[in-house]
Order: sequence, then structure tokens, then C-alpha cells
Amino acid sequence: KGKGPASHPRSTYYLEASYLTLSNKVEIIYDGIGETDIYLVDASGQILYQTNVFSTTMSCVEIPIEVTCGTYSVIIDSDMVYAYGSFTVQ
Repeated sequence: KGKGPASHPRSTYYLEASYLTLSNKVEIIYDGIGETDIYLVDASGQILYQTNVFSTTMSCVEIPIEVTCGTYSVIIDSDMVYAYGSFTVQ
């Protein structure tokens, strides 16, 4: 199955990911991104969290960060968008 934005024509979607330091979680708000794989990985590439979601309307997923200090990446991969970002827990 082809993933990433090149596999489909341009369309409208919404995607926002934030690391919430007080509650120690990552919040991802999304709309119109279709079937999507979401990953949380550590600096060595080990997958700490993985889920598959489907969205045609505004939705939210929260990933609890049950880890200690380190750098982590969130990867969001769907037919509509591929996005990633990193954050550090100190």
C-alpha cells in the first residue's frame, strides 16, 4: 500500500502535534488524513508506541510518555501526509 503525500492528489487536511510537558504526553489533533499510522520512537529507533487510526472528521489521540529523560520522535504516516518531529524530555 502506498503511503505518503505523493500517492494521492492534493486535498485538505489538518494536523497538529504537541508535547504537553505538564501532563507528560503527546497530543495529536487531526482531520481528513484517512488511515494513519502513528509512532513514538526513542533515539535508538525503538518503537515505544504504535497505533493505527482512521479520520474523516476532527479527532485526537494522546500518547502518554512513560519514559525518563531522552529525545523522542513522533512519526505520522498516512496516504495524505507524512510528518515527523522530535522533542526532548529532561
